[in-house]
Amino acid sequence: MEARPKLRIEAGPPNWLRSNLLAENPKRLQTSQQSYSSFKSKGGKIINKSMRLFGKSKNKISDIGRDILWDKIVNHIFRVIDFDRSDTVIENNQVIAKSSIRPYGYLLVESPILKQRVRLPIIHRDDFVLAASVFDIPKWADYIKTDELLVVYSPKVLIKYGLSGSPHHVLHYILAPHGTLSSYYSIDNNIHLTKSEPQKLFGQFVYEGLIKVKIIPEPKL
Repeated sequence: MEARPKLRIEAGPPNWLRSNLLAENPKRLQTSQQSYSSFKSKGGKIINKSMRLFGKSKNKISDIGRDILWDKIVNHIFRVIDFDRSDTVIENNQVIAKSSIRPYGYLLVESPILKQRVRLPIIHRDDFVLAASVFDIPKWADYIKTDELLVVYSPKVLIKYGLSGSPHHVLHYILAPHGTLSSYYSIDNNIHLTKSEPQKLFGQFVYEGLIKVKIIPEPKL
């Protein structure tokens, strides 16, 4: 696999609770803060509106954050199967979403930790840009057919219910050879099914400044 240009992406606005907040719109930030206050006042019971901002799926595929809580997948690695942009576009280096209350998009993913494919909401604009950097350029998208695009949800600051307590992006990506995910979860008597250590594959997580989709031609497990 050949090297790709690096992306310089700055951390976005505080957005761990809302699903699609653009910094350019102060009213959306205010709405997010009100939702957070409502969440706290109800004791943080996770039947609240905040995790239902994603809405109901129109298909039978489960959604992380709606059908499966975030804390069930923190630091676990998934293989990306497809990328649903949800009509979000990138124009003049700006991420423009169609809706203010839904994710920027979704990743269709699979992992040995779950019995089915699920949709992983993209709730930070930088994570949308990173996914698009692979899928929107044909020669990079071809890597997914022969290799594996892997993703892990790991916020810089982890708070209750597996949510992110910081304004930084939460998804980390690598391109690795086919079979890497299976090898990761099968070593040492499947130890990573209960104690995941994604840094073994992804290296040190980067949350601000220069972030990119890493290429790992020879994973060391």
